[in-house]
Amino acid sequence: MHLAWYQNGNICISRVLKQHKIQTQNFNIIQVNQITRAVWEGLSSSFKRDMAEYARLYKRDYPTLRKRGVSAYSVFLMVIHGIIKRFTLVTDNIDKCISLFEKLLHKMSVLKLIRIRILRPVSMCHRLNLENWGTGDSGWISEKKNLKWENVQRALRREVYEVP
Repeated sequence: MHLAWYQNGNICISRVLKQHKIQTQNFNIIQVNQITRAVWEGLSSSFKRDMAEYARLYKRDYPTLRKRGVSAYSVFLMVIHGIIKRFTLVTDNIDKCISLFEKLLHKMSVLKLIRIRILRPVSMCHRLNLENWGTGDSGWISEKKNLKWENVQRALRREVYEVP
């Protein structure tokens, strides 16, 4: 039982405290934030600088969408959530997701993310072409010259389901 006092201590109301249960939505957000933080640390600094520049251009081009500040990390959150939503990835296995995102983002640039429609186009986006050379085994998606959704989906399916 918890007592709450009002009107300078003249009125006392007793409240029953109940335990708050963690919702599945909150649990998913916690998992995605852990994955995002782990992948963020492995990104190259040039890729992070391009994301910071994209954030500045995004805030200028879409002022009604973003009232608050936009940073490189918030752009990276948009990338991670965009990939999860586009490919309906399940984030239950954190280690496998981290490995998958590192492989997916290896040799990826902000310009390529705009071309495959993960990020929204901004003016002067052709300048944002520095690739991520962070930790990753191979750039099996971004090495393709013809970067289309079919190629991305095929490669992602191969990686997730280990289909030859």
